[in-house]
Amino acid sequence: MKIIWMAAALLVFTLTVSAMGTEAVEDNTCGSPAETTERAYRATGKIKSIAEDHMSLRIFHDPIPELKWPAMNMTFDVMDHDLTHPLEVGDSVRFEFIQKEGKQIITKISK
Repeated sequence: MKIIWMAAALLVFTLTVSAMGTEAVEDNTCGSPAETTERAYRATGKIKSIAEDHMSLRIFHDPIPELKWPAMNMTFDVMDHDLTHPLEVGDSVRFEFIQKEGKQIITKISK
């Protein structure tokens, strides 16, 4: 009976370690923080407001299926305030953003 329990415990341990290794590779969480890459998401939408300091935009974006987000108004930070200077409220835009520390950060944007 002890052999069966030990075999079952070894099997559970092996499956757990194996699954952890797979998640680390798929999520790009292995290695040092400098080696990890944030996933960029693409979206389209319409600019509703631009912060005075040009470091964030309020955008009514179309659905983003990869994140299971419906169309909605959201505030996005921008990686570089120079990205926002050619933009005006009401512009339709295409943009890419990453998620970092609970924020959505635009890395590319165009009219």
